[in-house]
Amino acid sequence: MKKKRRNFGMMMKNKMGMGPASAPRPINNPILLLNTYPALSETSVVDQDTTLLSIKGSGIISRHFQALQAQFTIVVNIAIYAPNAQLDPMAVFDESPSTSDGTPGQTRIYNKAFQFGFGKNDNAYQHAMFYINNVPPVDGTLNITIKHPLCKRRIVTVDQFANINARNPLDQQTSQQSGQQGVIQITSGLTQETSQPFELVYGSVAIGRNFNQYSEPQGFIPIQSVGSNIDTFDATLKTYYKLSAQQNQFGLSALVSGPAPNNFVWSAAVQTFTAAQL
Repeated sequence: MKKKRRNFGMMMKNKMGMGPASAPRPINNPILLLNTYPALSETSVVDQDTTLLSIKGSGIISRHFQALQAQFTIVVNIAIYAPNAQLDPMAVFDESPSTSDGTPGQTRIYNKAFQFGFGKNDNAYQHAMFYINNVPPVDGTLNITIKHPLCKRRIVTVDQFANINARNPLDQQTSQQSGQQGVIQITSGLTQETSQPFELVYGSVAIGRNFNQYSEPQGFIPIQSVGSNIDTFDATLKTYYKLSAQQNQFGLSALVSGPAPNNFVWSAAVQTFTAAQL
């Protein structure tokens, strides 16, 4: 029987009478996490090179923000277990539905923020992020397609933010992958200094194989935490965010441990997106 994973960072906070870590919204930073959609955690019998995910938006929320002329960005994170697979380029696109005023639907191609391989041979995983900006809010059902190397196991998360800069929103990036198995300190490294004070700092952590204890990065708000929880080749994907109020360098750091022989591997990344000037 698999051991239940524990968050030992949160356990220490509870012992000291502290609640979950939170990052208050800085004054004058207009970015909002508008919606986080149910994640996909899927394992197939045979290898697949395409994964489909449908998300459903709220018409009331969409119409409210459309009336305010807000700008929207969709962020897609991906983790796959791909033993011995090449790092063939992934791709993400969606089919936007036709609107009630008669505007036809269209295919939209997402921008790739990164794609990394981590681990090797039969312990190999891949971690990727894509985004599309300056799009309308999700209203009704949106069908997202992910093209990826052949694999049986994949995890996909989708978040939607309001008021990210419509032009060239991705500012700074940093990432690191574990160079060997069982490295307990997860770290993305630090970005270069951001180009403006008000930005979205978005973190993503992928972990390959089983683990049972994990501490959350300090100063970030957790968004999603999704694991396959099937066997020793589990994949886990975790996402985080915070909003900045000054130009700075940003990164995340966490701790992970697992049952012997501690053969987990990981990838961690941080991206910053500039806020819209309202």
